[in-house]
Amino acid sequence: VQPTDAELKAQFQADPEKYRLPEKRRVKYLAIDRNALKNRMIATPQEIQALYEQNKSTFFTPERVRASHILFKTEGKDKAAVKKQAEAVLAKVKAGGDFAALAKQYSEDDGSKGSGGDVDYFSHAADVPPSAPKMDKEFEDAAFPLKVGQTSGLVETQYGFHIIKLTDHKDALTRTFDQVRGQLEDQIKTQKAQAEVATLADSVAGQIKTAADLDTVAREKNLAVADSGLFARDEPAAGLGFAPAVSAKAFEMEVGKVSEKLQTQGGFAWIALVDVKPSAMPTLEEVKDKVKEDVQRTKAVDVAKAKAEAMA
Repeated sequence: VQPTDAELKAQFQADPEKYRLPEKRRVKYLAIDRNALKNRMIATPQEIQALYEQNKSTFFTPERVRASHILFKTEGKDKAAVKKQAEAVLAKVKAGGDFAALAKQYSEDDGSKGSGGDVDYFSHAADVPPSAPKMDKEFEDAAFPLKVGQTSGLVETQYGFHIIKLTDHKDALTRTFDQVRGQLEDQIKTQKAQAEVATLADSVAGQIKTAADLDTVAREKNLAVADSGLFARDEPAAGLGFAPAVSAKAFEMEVGKVSEKLQTQGGFAWIALVDVKPSAMPTLEEVKDKVKEDVQRTKAVDVAKAKAEAMA
């Protein structure tokens, strides 16, 4: 759908208020930001090593296997008859039949039959957190001793009879210090930066009384005063991102006034209102893209409706 200029003009003139430009404001601000301060932080080798030792268990991955299965449910059925059917399919597997194809044909596990019986990776129940789902003990006991590519005999669980094929095996491992050094160093720097944000913000809070104080404090603390550019109430301020406290304050302040300490995504900021651009009625050219989208959306629905009626 490509609207004509006449259609765009008609759409705009039909409801010009819909395209009114919102009030926008501009502030200058002094931010104490966690990410900026992190670059100044240092994590010593001793701190990194100590953190590794304290959290070594979190870098441990237990032994895991991946398996596929064919399930024959016994609930509400003649168990002997089900077992006989399972044995017949097992014979096909042992004779070299395609396990995935047989699983799709015979398995009664709706969750895995579509993927050829694959149940993904699982660990020993003892290595799984208490709240996490666990594989049945009989299934686990049968699967772990298998070699990759090997198939079990019939395995009975509370659900019925299974034929299990092991498709992968991963040994238990603990990531070494060198493997996680960078991650730990970043974690320590982040923690230090977070603490520094709070300390620094408290130390300067009493020094900012006027807009001019932003520059004074910035020089003293090796920080920077930045400009947000114009932003609407529901838009992010450049450099600060979405900060509800900043937006709310900016749209209630008077030009030249400075705020109290405000919460941001990365820490805290003080703002001084610099400029207010009132809400205004735009020209068609200023909102042409939005008007075009509205016309295209309306016409596309009309086209779809006409085609649907024709098909019906």
